[in-house]
Amino acid sequence: MTPELPRPIPARDIGSAVRRHAIEAGADERRALAGRFDLLALDTMTAAFDVTREAGGIRIAGRIAASGSQACVASGEPVPFVHDEPVSLLLLE
Repeated sequence: MTPELPRPIPARDIGSAVRRHAIEAGADERRALAGRFDLLALDTMTAAFDVTREAGGIRIAGRIAASGSQACVASGEPVPFVHDEPVSLLLLE
């Protein structure tokens, strides 16, 4: 599978100092994600993360926000959505 929103960060570049990363999906990326998740539209998608190395791994913490519309299961009519979710991951080395 080809990722729709690739933003690689080489592990060798991550140290103990916090690095902040902000992502905003472009129109083509949002269209590809909407197709994968069977959405009618993905109008916005942003993310802000702090990335740092800690004992045993790499910590990624931040938020992902998105808005758009999906089809109603009964009528097929567009149903708007807004998501703003925290993210916290520890990638073990």
